[in-house]
Amino acid sequence: MAFDSSYVRLFSFPEVIRDLITGFLVSAARKRLDLDSLSQMELPDEHPWDQRANAVVWEAERAGVGDRSAKLMFQFEAEVDWWMAVTIALRGTNIYQLEADTMLGVEHPMLTPVMPYVLYNGDSRWTAKKDVRDLVGPVPYQLDAYQVVFPHEVLEERFCPLLENESNNLAGMLFRSQRCKSAQGMLVAIEGSESRARQSPELEVAVVEWFKNVVLSWRAPEFDFSRITELGELKEYLRGHCLPTIKANAAQRHDSGTRYAHADGVRRILAQLVRDRYGAKAEEDLIGMIGSISSGDTLRKIARWLRRSTTADELLEKVRKIWLPTLDVEAVPGTGVQ
Repeated sequence: MAFDSSYVRLFSFPEVIRDLITGFLVSAARKRLDLDSLSQMELPDEHPWDQRANAVVWEAERAGVGDRSAKLMFQFEAEVDWWMAVTIALRGTNIYQLEADTMLGVEHPMLTPVMPYVLYNGDSRWTAKKDVRDLVGPVPYQLDAYQVVFPHEVLEERFCPLLENESNNLAGMLFRSQRCKSAQGMLVAIEGSESRARQSPELEVAVVEWFKNVVLSWRAPEFDFSRITELGELKEYLRGHCLPTIKANAAQRHDSGTRYAHADGVRRILAQLVRDRYGAKAEEDLIGMIGSISSGDTLRKIARWLRRSTTADELLEKVRKIWLPTLDVEAVPGTGVQ
């Protein structure tokens, strides 16, 4: 998938990983690791890795511990995965197995610690468990010590606190861009760290591809960004072509959302008034008929009928005459509605 490959490609640059660690990881990693020693771990082709290829593994020396190092595993997700803790435990174990295979014959070998992180950019909050042990049901206390424990951290990109000044942090630019509601906001986010993104042609292309496949494919799907490979071109396209359209679409979505919210509120009030006046059965019948009505004029007309009606049947009969013409003939056999 373009989403997965864009994340993997971008976070295969040490500059991006270094900015992610120093700016956003709250664990001891940023204080205990020598970030100048970062190197990406290459996995063999026959490694039993998930075919989605949405993870990278980096290794860094631990400051002040001689030749000891630590591995950081970054998993990229766009949706909440209830079984993510199982995936993390499996992948972490695979990394340990790879290292163990290189230590055959070594006396008193010690494995390198693995620190797993999930970078999640979904619209909702992360709700899945963060340790495989939490997915195991209650066990007798005698067996608790035998359960697998492999916790991981989750960085919710759309909800994590942003840096006050992320102009020198590439990860900060990426996370801020995902929250932008307009093309203008994206332009500001890009310009804030543009000089860092231009450190190498390969990094600039990776940043542009990430914008195209992760942010703009959702924000501006009607535009073709396929030929854009430079940040300057991306900025110009956003400014000259996308900005007016995205603004218009955003205004239209806002108006539609406002109308929907207003209609939903009126429907709720009508249902409550009918319940208070005629009982729960009348309320249930009314809800079944007005659930798809979004016209403010029609809902106001029903409110007038409610004030003037003397029985529930009188009100519901009037509403039914509005409701029936919206149904298919097959849905209401024998009505003759065309």
